[in-house]
Amino acid sequence: MNRRTFISSAAGISSAAGLATLAACKREARFARVDAALAPLIPSSALALAGFRLDKLRDTPFYRRYVEGKQIPMIEEIQAQTGLDPRKDIWEIVLAYRGQEKAPLAFIRGKFGGEFGREPNFDRTKFRTLNHKGYYILTPGEGAGVLFMNTGAAVAGRIEDLMQVIDVRDDSKEHPPQGLLELVKTLPGSAHFWMAAEQGAALLPAMPSEGNFANLGRMAQATREVTMYAELKDGMRARLKAVYADPRSAKMAHDFVKGMIGLARLRTPDGEADLLKLFDGVRPLLKETTLEIEVVQPFELMDRVISLAPGLRRPDSSTPRPR
Repeated sequence: MNRRTFISSAAGISSAAGLATLAACKREARFARVDAALAPLIPSSALALAGFRLDKLRDTPFYRRYVEGKQIPMIEEIQAQTGLDPRKDIWEIVLAYRGQEKAPLAFIRGKFGGEFGREPNFDRTKFRTLNHKGYYILTPGEGAGVLFMNTGAAVAGRIEDLMQVIDVRDDSKEHPPQGLLELVKTLPGSAHFWMAAEQGAALLPAMPSEGNFANLGRMAQATREVTMYAELKDGMRARLKAVYADPRSAKMAHDFVKGMIGLARLRTPDGEADLLKLFDGVRPLLKETTLEIEVVQPFELMDRVISLAPGLRRPDSSTPRPR
């Protein structure tokens, strides 16, 4: 082999190796995680975390219909509150729930404005700036706003809560909820949405003392861990896992879920074939102290699925046809 041929071959091998390395770098992570820029900001008081990966969703019918179609109020409220456009500026949203008496905090990761790490361009007439210990909080009023932290990271929430995020940054006793962050890592990296709580009751609002919802509250109190994830590529594939203190509690929860599905079937009018199909896609499974619920729904039923979650979809929005 002459020198020119050797150099050409070596260059070819080097290029192939570089492409292989690039492909490996882009390979989807095996497990979910909270972005490294956001995790240190999450307060120790967080009882549950929920993540929404807008960057992973962009090539899906779900994104085109519900995100581009502006049919998810939570995302639109974040835009109104922060000036960030979820369709351009935001990659990931992580909600931290801190109990029934406190509003959640939204931790936002993305590319803000034309230059990475800079605040977005927004209408200054709609926002005013508050300075707290050298950090600035932008607010449209009504007690809520957004705090821009390190490069491409921001926090949205009540102004007093944002000030507290700043106050505890230098507190040696304050630390992120490591147990919750590790629990997130047990979920698949392919998830578009995920949720994790070390106590099931942290995810529920105050429950009535009587009726089915009272039973749900009691079962939540017996829950040790709850995780859930959903993949929304072609429809919905979701799995909820709840770990209970003992087999009896787990069986009660399993029987409750099956009973509610059966009751819903009985109350479904004969002409609502779509609803019956929806119930067919919910499969509870009992494994000693663990209840798993698998949900598989085609994209055609996503409107039905979303309509069952109060506040998730705008009631007055028109649904564009999927492309």
